[in-house]
Amino acid sequence: MVAGHPSSARIDLAAAAAELGVDLEPACVRLGELYRWIDERIAATTAGLELPCGVGCADCCHDSVVLLSPLEFFYAWDWAQRTLDDLTRAALVDRGRAEYLRLRPQIESLHDAAIAPAVRRRTALGLRFTCPMLDAGGRCLIYPVRSLQSRLFGQSFNDQSGIYGCARVGRLLANRTVTLVQASAALHQLQQLPLTFLQQVYPFYLNLFYGAGGTPPRST
Repeated sequence: MVAGHPSSARIDLAAAAAELGVDLEPACVRLGELYRWIDERIAATTAGLELPCGVGCADCCHDSVVLLSPLEFFYAWDWAQRTLDDLTRAALVDRGRAEYLRLRPQIESLHDAAIAPAVRRRTALGLRFTCPMLDAGGRCLIYPVRSLQSRLFGQSFNDQSGIYGCARVGRLLANRTVTLVQASAALHQLQQLPLTFLQQVYPFYLNLFYGAGGTPPRST
């Protein structure tokens, strides 16, 4: 991989969003405002809990699936194109495409609006791969612009009033009374923004823009 390699090409994300009828810049401004609000809420509700989630912990990023909307991918990839060098960005693309090709049937099924929600959830939970946004040392290369789901994981409640996070966080908070952000409520706010009509994984988006055979985002 070298500068000029197809994997390092810059994508015109504004044009891609315009094809879907969305002005990307104001949509990203609204998403950034939501991220900042959620970050502030999480900082307030987790103060003093010494949770492991944050820069430096990537346990869940090696075997859990981050789902994100097209708007969140555009937001993250715009930052990557402005911040990361060509070689680093090409490595992200190539890792993501390799996982897409390995898991293509399962990943594409997440994009099928006709399948039952329960089946879609089981498929998502069954996917296992290392997030292509990690470097060789396990550091998230897009941490400042990570998705809402990533911000909530390990630091919020699920719909059953349990911890939306890993077993490590569950053990840490066991038998403690805490008040955390409700993950579903935050995700509902995300869905009020444009280009949030579906959730997919990073390998899907990277293959969509840098590979062949992906199914483009569509409003349903």
